[in-house]
Amino acid sequence: MTMIEDKKYELIAAHLAGETDKEENERLSEWIGKSAENKRVFEELSAMWTYGLTDDNQMEKSKEVVLGRVLSSVRRRRLLRPVAAVASIAAAVSLGFVAAAIFLRPERIVETMVSEPEGEITLSTLPGQKAEATLADGTRIWLNSGTTITYPAAYGIGERTTTLVVGEVFMEVAKNVDMPFVLNTSEGFVKVYGTSFNVRNYPTDQSMTISLKEGSIEYFSSDNQSKVLMVPGQKVVLDKKAESPAGELKDSVVQLSSAMVLQKCDAEVESVWRFGELKIERKSFSDLMTEMERWYGVEIKVSGNIPADSYYWMTIKTESLREMLALLAKITPLTYKIDGKDVAINVK
Repeated sequence: MTMIEDKKYELIAAHLAGETDKEENERLSEWIGKSAENKRVFEELSAMWTYGLTDDNQMEKSKEVVLGRVLSSVRRRRLLRPVAAVASIAAAVSLGFVAAAIFLRPERIVETMVSEPEGEITLSTLPGQKAEATLADGTRIWLNSGTTITYPAAYGIGERTTTLVVGEVFMEVAKNVDMPFVLNTSEGFVKVYGTSFNVRNYPTDQSMTISLKEGSIEYFSSDNQSKVLMVPGQKVVLDKKAESPAGELKDSVVQLSSAMVLQKCDAEVESVWRFGELKIERKSFSDLMTEMERWYGVEIKVSGNIPADSYYWMTIKTESLREMLALLAKITPLTYKIDGKDVAINVK
């Protein structure tokens, strides 16, 4: 089972397009393992494929820089693009390099994309930004504001493993019964074969939530003490402080452990942020401010008589921060001042 040298680019391109079978993946893995140079070439191509520019002509030129030739077998696809017109993605590869991929010259991308031998790739969005990416197997990932995920450059060869470092993602996982998809989090991992689901895990949130839209997934806690098989329309809420979940338990909630509950949900509402909408449902004033900070990419400082027993319901679509604060001021007596990314609110 050998890999013909003059066909290596075509095989790599087919793999990145998700068009290789098990035997071809084994051939590719064997070729990568033969030398450090082979590994370097594959990592460069994987990074370039992941961060492909939205313009097809620019994408092809970028590949020519890496390959020295046009990959005739590559199916042109838009692999990375902003979810909203004003959004952009910050892509970090290895140690902290950040780039707005759609604005960089192809030569610059090649110089900075691969610098770590292990070939770990990092996708990040800044506060206030949302983005979409497609992995080599066709799995689609939406990243919400302030989100970071990582995965190996050799993703799809032998395993499909990703890690949600921080933030919120919605995933449409390409089906592969022979190679389950795994998403690691700080609280455990999700095992998937082909489905769509949403995971939210910000460090300032008391709970991590997992909601299932289609298919089925298994969640395993990090201590291996809890496992749950989910069906569409269900949500797992995990208290990261290992205490009883906040709020009243309703008939639709199943207590799985002292720290985890399973409840019914509208998974489409849970993940509607990927379409540029922020749903606020029964949020306290403090939680509402946190949501608005992430959504608009600002820092909000609140003073005065902060409401303790008030809850808010609203939907933010195309409204600006100033418009939303003006609306909020009609509900709750307050004044506000916006200075760039700094917002000061005084509740009367």
